[in-house]
Amino acid sequence: MVCLPYVWGEGSPIALSPDGKWALVLRQNMSPPDSALLPTGVGQERKVPTGNVIPNTGQFFPDSKRGLFSGHEPGHASRVYVKNLDGGQPRPITPKGFRLGPYTHSVSPDGKRIASITGDGIALLPVDGGELQALRGSQSGGVPLRWDKEGNVMFIGNRGETACAVSRLDVHTGSRTAWKTFSPSDVAGVVGVACPRISGDEQHYVFGYIRNLSDLFLVQHLK
Repeated sequence: MVCLPYVWGEGSPIALSPDGKWALVLRQNMSPPDSALLPTGVGQERKVPTGNVIPNTGQFFPDSKRGLFSGHEPGHASRVYVKNLDGGQPRPITPKGFRLGPYTHSVSPDGKRIASITGDGIALLPVDGGELQALRGSQSGGVPLRWDKEGNVMFIGNRGETACAVSRLDVHTGSRTAWKTFSPSDVAGVVGVACPRISGDEQHYVFGYIRNLSDLFLVQHLK
């Protein structure tokens, strides 16, 4: 675990670059909405304009030079885009209706493939063009959380009201095995659990949940 200094800037942080030097933030309340890179150390903010695309989540490629965004153009369904973080326009790489899971690592370790959520499950797509491939063994509702270090296994999360069950899915065979279930020790008042963010070595993770507690009062002898 590395404690980073406070990063000054506006926006919702959604990803940390693999080299640890930049935080990617979205500014959906801006007009027009955009994104930016904030330095984790000494440095200046770098704007990452996304043109007509309104991003809702994003992440870095392993080289820390490109970004993968999920978003939409006004009046159109969501798509997944690749963008050079130093400039240029977002380039769509999926059909309409595809999206990324929030706070996930959808890019393969070699940077050549991405995992995208579809209406039927999860699809694998080549970044530089090619045939879309449905991920065998995936199901509707599953979220691709990250790849393993070798790019052979995808961690898939399935959210329930009080837990997120994570399984390991072999991307070549479709074989699926249970890995861990993430849930607070006390589920009283829990109304939602976020699937975890898993470290690259698979030894660390973090997840969150929403708890809604209330008190009931009985008032007597009112006049």
